[in-house]
Amino acid sequence: MFGIIPFNFRFRGKVRRILDIYFCFIEEGNVALHPTQIARKTGISFAEVARRLDATPELFVKLPKRDGITRYRITTSASTRTEEETEKLLNKYAQRESWLFYAFGLMVLAMLVIIVLTIIPNVLLAKAADDPARARADIRSASKAAGLFAMTQPKAFGGQAAGQLALCVARETLASFNPPFMDAVFGPSPGVLAQVEEPLRSTHLAPLLAGEKRGSFGFTEADDAPAPTSGVIEGSNLQINGQKSYVTGGAEADFINTLVHIAGRGPSMVVIDRATEGVIIDKKFVSLDGSHHAIITFKDVSVPVTHIIGEAGKGMPRAMRQIGDTRLLFAAQACGYMIWVVNLLTEHLQAPDKSGNPRGNLDVIRLRYADLRIKTYAARSMLYRTARLADQGENIVNEAMACKIFATEAVGELVDTAIQLVGGSALVEDHALAILYRKVRAWRLAEGASDVLRLNIGRGILELGKGTILLAGCTFVQLSDAGAGVAQLGSGDVANCESKGVVSTQTRAKVVISRSEEAVREELTVMARNEAAKLGANAIVPIAQPEDGAQSFRAFLCN
Repeated sequence: MFGIIPFNFRFRGKVRRILDIYFCFIEEGNVALHPTQIARKTGISFAEVARRLDATPELFVKLPKRDGITRYRITTSASTRTEEETEKLLNKYAQRESWLFYAFGLMVLAMLVIIVLTIIPNVLLAKAADDPARARADIRSASKAAGLFAMTQPKAFGGQAAGQLALCVARETLASFNPPFMDAVFGPSPGVLAQVEEPLRSTHLAPLLAGEKRGSFGFTEADDAPAPTSGVIEGSNLQINGQKSYVTGGAEADFINTLVHIAGRGPSMVVIDRATEGVIIDKKFVSLDGSHHAIITFKDVSVPVTHIIGEAGKGMPRAMRQIGDTRLLFAAQACGYMIWVVNLLTEHLQAPDKSGNPRGNLDVIRLRYADLRIKTYAARSMLYRTARLADQGENIVNEAMACKIFATEAVGELVDTAIQLVGGSALVEDHALAILYRKVRAWRLAEGASDVLRLNIGRGILELGKGTILLAGCTFVQLSDAGAGVAQLGSGDVANCESKGVVSTQTRAKVVISRSEEAVREELTVMARNEAAKLGANAIVPIAQPEDGAQSFRAFLCN
């Protein structure tokens, strides 16, 4: 977890390979074998075979060299066990290591929470007064020392590439103190430049992550623009014309990652350096929450075709992934601010009024206060369920939209109610509640207005049959370590593979109401991969489409 696990797991995720080596000895009558012989028979690389042999003394023993050649055989104790007993023993070892892995992950997460709760908020509050630039620099230093700065950055660039659950914990905890300059805590994330190839990897991604360049995101078209931002490929260059609005930080950025409709290709993400001729800053403005934005026009802007991010025509999914991550960020911070508001109100309502009685003694006030706590609990439950789904590799497009809608609307309601209960003093411009009100009000429009996102969720279900927000979309089975080594292929990919038999799977197609076809199909595939691994297969091919929650697959062993 977070790229800092100090353990060398010998069995977790490796049971299938160890068993393949073990069965190779069994098939050969437990004669002494050289790793090259085993690699040839199992299809496992020589280096991996050698590693597993040396790392598994419970099963394999290295024999003294003969004729300068090292050979191995099964240990005496292992040879007395049945194949089923050996497989059960290895799975037991792997399970123990998995428990160790998760225990260590929880320990790191707990340490992270302690750091966030104690160190960072104190620095944030102490440094914000008179010198914002110095405060940000000090916050970044403290964040790096605490291990927070690198959470949002890829491992290839020295980051931790933390999962969504860890990021949500950190962001929510920080926001629960309502500190200034929260944006200085985490390092720049790659955004749409994630996994980009050269030359953009060196010219833009690396400097962005190092803090040497600043990027912005040009997605929203101006309301009065005559046409979407478009581009035409001419030789080795791309000619771009159009206009983008609400480009956050666009006037100060070194480059803008821009959604451009390329003729004959479709929507594509393109890197446009702000200093390029034809890039015009039409207007700078500040929104209610204090964020700086710009309207930018592209007039006959020419950039190399190498500035197209990824494959031309596939920019929309890449852009939506960044927007989806940002929606979960908003939800996490909103939940943190809700905790702060509830804590502020708790202290306020427990304090005595002019009569000497606690302000919260009236039932009408307690009812409203209880509603705020209930909404906070609901928002946090949505947030953490979605974060866990994201870390499991699930598609959380709908869940992220739901989280963003609910959390940003709920925090707005909490702040508004808190102002009402605190009274006129909370309306003063520099009161913490007044400042927070301006900040969170903008979130119901940022990264998709709430009603637009509601329409998207409804359209996904009613028109496209997609969406997993309801229980009907839940997944009931998990992919095993062995199943992870089994791939789903097409019938044309297994012509030279050895058939291992047929795997039939069945799950619940209905839980009170019918489950989504996508969830059922995914669950059947996961079950088939798990079962195929038990047959010694590493590939499956569907025989037919799912029907009434059942589907059959053919299992293959491919070299």
